[in-house]
Amino acid sequence: MPSTTFPGGLPCVNWGGSSSFVNAGLSESSGTLVITPNVNTAGATGSCQRSTVVIGPAGAFAEVSQVLSGAASTTRLEAVWGGQVYYIGTENNGMRAGNVTLGVTFSGGTVQRWWRIRPTNGEVHFEHSPDGVMWTDFALIGGIPTGTASLRVVATTPNAEAAPGTAR
Repeated sequence: MPSTTFPGGLPCVNWGGSSSFVNAGLSESSGTLVITPNVNTAGATGSCQRSTVVIGPAGAFAEVSQVLSGAASTTRLEAVWGGQVYYIGTENNGMRAGNVTLGVTFSGGTVQRWWRIRPTNGEVHFEHSPDGVMWTDFALIGGIPTGTASLRVVATTPNAEAAPGTAR
């Protein structure tokens, strides 16, 4: 899968995808996708989605330099095979992959900078890394469908947040 930065212009176009945003700002700046939900707005969401992606053994990965800071806010990398959503991201100040919680809490928007979803031998591995080189596998789910997937980067505030911050 090709790597992509977000150089500017219309969000998600260079990635070969489409953008979606409701009550949130979505932009590209200096190689980074920037999602900023509106304050005090439940359901504020911004995302980029790319359909029909072949995710090979190297997986799909993202460098995440900042996550949303609201208590219930989420910042995620998602892969959808056959209607089933597989994701890695932050929620409630912790890192999650599907329904598995990594025993780490974050403060000040600090996270493991690299996230990866990697299908191998009928399983999906969810990994994180501080440098994009040394990966830690913290969850896996068996029985994934094969074929193409949709890939999505999303940040959302399901509840009204006074200071949701920005995801990058």
